[in-house]
Amino acid sequence: MKKYILLILVSISFLSCEKSDNDFVIENNPFTIFPTTISRNVMLENFCGEWSDDNERASRLLDSMYVNSGYRIFPVKFHDNDWLETGYTSYQREFLGGLGGVSIGSTNREPAKSTTNNENNYILMSSNNWSYNAFLQLNETPPLGIALNTKINDNNTLSVDLYVAQTAVVTETTRVLFYLVENNIDPIFQKNASDNFKHNYVFKSSFPDQVGELINQQSPTNNGTIKKLTFNGINLSQVNVASTKLVAFIYKESDDYTKRQVVNVQSCNIGGARIWQ
Repeated sequence: MKKYILLILVSISFLSCEKSDNDFVIENNPFTIFPTTISRNVMLENFCGEWSDDNERASRLLDSMYVNSGYRIFPVKFHDNDWLETGYTSYQREFLGGLGGVSIGSTNREPAKSTTNNENNYILMSSNNWSYNAFLQLNETPPLGIALNTKINDNNTLSVDLYVAQTAVVTETTRVLFYLVENNIDPIFQKNASDNFKHNYVFKSSFPDQVGELINQQSPTNNGTIKKLTFNGINLSQVNVASTKLVAFIYKESDDYTKRQVVNVQSCNIGGARIWQ
């Protein structure tokens, strides 16, 4: 009798493991799940210098914008004529139109709107116009979203898996570019600096070069799909990894500096990840 009972229990157990028509597979990789919504983030590229007594005020404005945007505004500060300047500063100034001075910046390289001092259609605008233009762009619907997954390698380089979720065709040629941006740097010669002031969002290097790598978003068949691109060899030797972020963005290629808009941008900690936002 016990044998029959055991046989029945085994049969029930086997049948309960059979796959039914209602079974489904749970997807464990969030990078491969197309996002239900895609937000447009903002990169704010700013020129600054320790010799400027306005640098601390502008820096605190960027801090406030970063927090108040829900961490969707990503500042990048190009130091000019001080010890934090890199060779990229002069190149980037010309790339964005060649306007001189500091405490000027661009929001996604979009022409400025509704400015208070006749800067409409400028790519680089003064700091009193940053907030309005940046938060205006946060409410726009982009044609693609970006997610990041990064890994620090034993040779002190960074590998990046970049995922692009495309919702609409981008008719222009586009490029993808990476910035390393370091925070919490002690000032040395900052004019009129307060005791607790630190340099944040300091541009340290770009990858793979100054202009980035071509990425095709012009195909209609890409709509509703996720593209994965892998990049290796981002040098970390010149940064403090613990206080450095990666900023990744896709922008439109053009000979006209007024048409090099950032389509979308994403950022994460070095060695960290950022899912669709």
